[in-house]
Amino acid sequence: MTTGLASEDVAWLGGWLRQARTAAGMTQEDLAERSAVSVRTIRDLERGRTRKPYARSIRCLADALGVPFPGL
Repeated sequence: MTTGLASEDVAWLGGWLRQARTAAGMTQEDLAERSAVSVRTIRDLERGRTRKPYARSIRCLADALGVPFPGL
């Protein structure tokens, strides 16, 4: 299932992900390894290039970061 986000939500999600990742002291590669989400997907999410991310991917990233799922 995709989330179908508006452009401002895509930007928010990218900022949320980047902030959570850097606060955890992880590189994109570290996060990819922990979450089983590709580095490319993480990079695209952080840059706001993914218009319809999979909710499962966001949940896996949140779990790997140890933060609450943003519930999009």
